[in-house]
Amino acid sequence: MRSICKIALVTISALVLSSSLYGASNRSHVKILEATEEIKNISQKVVKDYFYLQLNPQVKQTKTLIEFGLLELDEKLKLIATITDSDDTLNLLSFLAYSREQMQETIEHKYDIEQGALMLDYSETLLEGIKSIADEHRYDFSYEEQFLIRVKNMEYLLERINKYYIAYQLGFEEVNNIRQLKLAISSFDENFKYISQYPYSEAKVKYLDEIKSAWPVLREHFQDFKSHRAPNILYITSRYLNNAMQELSSYHSRRL
Repeated sequence: MRSICKIALVTISALVLSSSLYGASNRSHVKILEATEEIKNISQKVVKDYFYLQLNPQVKQTKTLIEFGLLELDEKLKLIATITDSDDTLNLLSFLAYSREQMQETIEHKYDIEQGALMLDYSETLLEGIKSIADEHRYDFSYEEQFLIRVKNMEYLLERINKYYIAYQLGFEEVNNIRQLKLAISSFDENFKYISQYPYSEAKVKYLDEIKSAWPVLREHFQDFKSHRAPNILYITSRYLNNAMQELSSYHSRRL
């Protein structure tokens, strides 16, 4: 009987330890995935602000936003490095850190079309690399996590749309850039439709309504990018829309 009890205790202890390790591992994946979502956003936002600064060099605050974005990028890359135990992820982080340094050097140069093209390239390099890291750490999301990721993705997509829209105003009229702009608009529509199913409280549903009200107007201007050349208005209005999305993402994050 004692032997059976001992076996039972060992089995239970092993299960508890296994559950604890799984929970710790899962929490690590959550933190890494949250950081990758932030980096996706930053990879687009820094270049969007960089292009906006070329259109509006008198707006000194934009330069501060770029510097802050790069510091935030450093912080998120370091966070992933301290959490991950994957050699593949660490190798990718080294490559992304190099791309970030190249981005910094390009920003410090006097702007011309070649420097702008480099910034677009670095932006896509960061995006591709961080998506690979996210794929490595992906798992089955809980109900709440699914909506958090969707809202975070909308934040990133809005920055991406603005990036390509403003780039077009600066002369980057390549077919692929236009294609990426249209794809981002379509993806934003899809994600917004998804989060609209969520039963938000009365206090939070107002932020969903704000998106519902502002997005169709922005969407029309972004889609008709060749005729509607209003980057300043769209840049400012997008910040208002982004604030609403951040409220929703914070809500979902607190519920995890």
